[in-house]
Amino acid sequence: MNNERAYDRIYPAYNFSIDCNDLHFRASRVRSIEQEVEIEEVREGGVNDYVHLLVKPPSKSKRLVFERGYATEPIGQKLEKMLGEYQSEPLSIFIYDRTGSSILKTYWIMGWMPVRWQLSDFDASDGKVLIETIELAYQTLDG
Repeated sequence: MNNERAYDRIYPAYNFSIDCNDLHFRASRVRSIEQEVEIEEVREGGVNDYVHLLVKPPSKSKRLVFERGYATEPIGQKLEKMLGEYQSEPLSIFIYDRTGSSILKTYWIMGWMPVRWQLSDFDASDGKVLIETIELAYQTLDG
């Protein structure tokens, strides 16, 4: 019984969707959901037992990568038109429970811009599904 309760509290990483106004899709993979703070170590003269840690402004943009099977209604066509254009509306990533009936967690991506759209290689001898990759640069991630 205790194992079932612990199991139910673990979020599944396979049941999620991405949404922003008229842009709604599912993906097979979302990479680089992370928060990071860059710090600078400052040594103070005469103090040898510790260093001061100061938060630095970000030195590089944050990136989020979506991968999905190329479908008859490819998201890339919509995003291709938005490529390089700043989007002020938040992009939401919803994580659903195992049944898909309720939302367990939501991440909001603010100040985002599509910066790359890519299709996997065409290879007749491979037999793999065609994958489209969408990369977004963003300012903040809340969740």
